[in-house]
Amino acid sequence: LVDGEAGREPLSSETDFLRAALAPTGDDTPQVAATVVKLADFSAGPLKGQSVLVLANADQLDPAQASAVATFAAQGGGVLVVLGDRTDAAAFNS
Repeated sequence: LVDGEAGREPLSSETDFLRAALAPTGDDTPQVAATVVKLADFSAGPLKGQSVLVLANADQLDPAQASAVATFAAQGGGVLVVLGDRTDAAAFNS
């Protein structure tokens, strides 16, 4: 889960509710191991061993990040882009 806008308060980040739904607190054996990465820290490294990538309200990706997403998708990874108020649609469409 790539968080495009990390919050300072509990449940205020773009990925908080999705992470909680996928891997609820107190569930010792969740069906999904959700990992949250801030957009600024996102790179190809965290994609290794993952099946799905969620970009949550990411404004835009730098060239290295875009390349990592393209490679991940080309290798069969699922990519979900969740638009939000920070998302630069023109950047994602180019």
